[in-house]
Amino acid sequence: MVPFGFPPSRQSRYLAREIFHLMKEYRTLNPDMTEREVLAAIRIVESEAGGNTKIMAAALYIALLVVSGLAVYVIIGM
Repeated sequence: MVPFGFPPSRQSRYLAREIFHLMKEYRTLNPDMTEREVLAAIRIVESEAGGNTKIMAAALYIALLVVSGLAVYVIIGM
């Protein structure tokens, strides 16, 4: 599922890192947040973005990478 202009640009990689750090910090401050809630938040952003499908596909892809990365981080960290 990588239909939108890959390899990613420097800007998209920077944005992905920023999103990852934001999600990591938020999950640290709110450890009771579930994966389902993270995905719900992503859907809310998608619905409020006005339906730009390429941007939303990229955001969803990045968010799923972040969630997967956080899951691996939690598993390895324990």
